[in-house]
Formats: sequence, structure tokens, C-alpha cells
Amino acid sequence: MRIIGTGSVLPETTVTNDMLSQFLETDDEWISSRTGIKTRQVVTNESFEELSAKAVMAAVEDSNINLEDIDLFICSSTMSPYLTPAFSCVVSEILGLNCRCFDINAGCSGFISALEIANSYLKSDSATRVLILCAENMTRMVDWTDRSTCVLFGDGIGAVIVDAEDSFLSITSGRYDNGDSLVMKSPGGNSPFMPKDEDNHYLVMKGRDVFKKAIEAINHDLKKAVFESKVMIEKINHFLLHQANLRIIASAAKSLKVPIKKFRNNISNRGNTSSASVPILIDELNKSGLLKQGDIIAMAVFGAGFLSGASVFKWAK
Repeated sequence: MRIIGTGSVLPETTVTNDMLSQFLETDDEWISSRTGIKTRQVVTNESFEELSAKAVMAAVEDSNINLEDIDLFICSSTMSPYLTPAFSCVVSEILGLNCRCFDINAGCSGFISALEIANSYLKSDSATRVLILCAENMTRMVDWTDRSTCVLFGDGIGAVIVDAEDSFLSITSGRYDNGDSLVMKSPGGNSPFMPKDEDNHYLVMKGRDVFKKAIEAINHDLKKAVFESKVMIEKINHFLLHQANLRIIASAAKSLKVPIKKFRNNISNRGNTSSASVPILIDELNKSGLLKQGDIIAMAVFGAGFLSGASVFKWAK
């Protein structure tokens, strides 16, 4: 499997920490010192479907293929405007894309999960070019009176296109620990037979527990992926972690004994965009020219479930 194209789109509206302090008991220093986040983008009156279609077309253009060359479309989304049909179907309709498509929800780990599925299709010759879209409208999930969660998240969309050429050296994922540290329950629909709890449909997070599990999962998964790749860790050029918290990234770098400068991040001006965070980061690095042919890249993701995963691959675009 090889990444041949990348794309990303962000909403137009940027929300600063100072803007949040106007209706939350918080300030820029409190948020940035604990998370590294300064700003995040949020969907307002834009069409999330159209934004997602633009991210796909950016990846198609970057890959130098035609849209009709895609024969499988996998969408990772924790929160999109649709419960049904699958969001991939909605975006396909906008694009006029007629291929197999389905959604997955593996929380913030969705990008690695989608890559694993794509790899299986490619290895079995069931697909030749796979579109992976990570579309996350996270600001719809949070309680905007809870400063411990709402300040963390932003909205964003990242896309990659992969083919069957061999540049991934390892990929691994699993369920690292129990999933009670990060939960959002469905509001329950409109059934007259079920009690309604209007306050029970926001994202609830045990921050300290997530922090601890995240660092443990990163260490476990990255060490496994590096070992399976047969690449010495010091030979890795870029480490791309799920952009959840700058302190998690710094702690992982220290634990792995890797210079922090190798850990690329954009969390200060993007916030946590769930499964979209790593593909957005890859696209920004790609478009800025920081990724060179032959560079070795390690990725690690973690999130609700508690699902996690990692991969090592060569940049061979």
C-alpha cells in the first residue's frame, strides 16, 4: 500500500481561546498551558458535505488520477451530519462517484483502521485505488458549558488515496484498554418506550485517564510497529501522532527517547479533529514540501474504545 495523494479542508470560522473565555470560565493561558491549543476551526453555516467533497477532490488532484479511477471509498467519521445513509454515500452523490463505499467509526483511531481495511482490499486484488476520507464535525458532540472538553476539539476533513504499491512497512491496531474514559451515548431517538435524558448525549471524557492510556498505547503500538518494520527508531524522519494534546506528544517523545523536533504537530491552530487529525497533518506536511521521497514516517493514533494503532511507512508519492 502507498499513499499517492492527500487533501484537507477546514471550515472558514476560527475560534480563539479568547473567544471561548467570553462564555466559559477559562482563558488563553489555562487552555494553552494544558493542551497546547490556541485556535480551532468550527463549522457554522457551511455544508459539511460540500467541504468533504472538496477534500476528496484535493486528494484526487494531488494523486494525478481521475475520480473514476477510485474503486473503493472508506469514510471514517465519529460525528457527521448523517446517521444514515453512510456519509460516504452522501459525498459520493455530490461527486458523482459510483464505487463501493461504507463508513467506519473507530473514534480518533479511525485513520489507521481505514488504512488496515484498505490494505486488505488492495492485497486481495479487490481494489486498485482506495479513497480514505476522515470527516469530523466534532464541535457538534461537546457540551459547550464544560470547559474540560469543549476547548479541545475542532472540525476538519482529511483525505488520502492509496494504491497497491508497497511502501507501508508495518501497520497494527487493537483495543488497548477499557473504553469508559471517553464516551458519548445516543440521545435515544423518539421511542415512547424509552426514558429520555436530554443531558446524556454529549461527549464525556475522563481527561487524566485518557492522558495515561494514550501515552501507554503510543509506546506499546509504536514499539511494535517499529519492530515489525525492521527499521531502527533513530532512522525515522517524522513521527505523526493523533493531535489530541501537545503534552501527550511531548510525553511520548520523552518516553521513546526521540527528539521532540521529529514529532510534527499542528494542534496549536487545529485542536483535536479526531480521526481527521493525522491525514490533515500529512496533507499540510506534503503541501509544504517537508516530506521528501524516501522519508520514513511513523504514525500512532488512540481514542475512544480504547482503540489504538500505529504504522511505519516510506513516503513514496
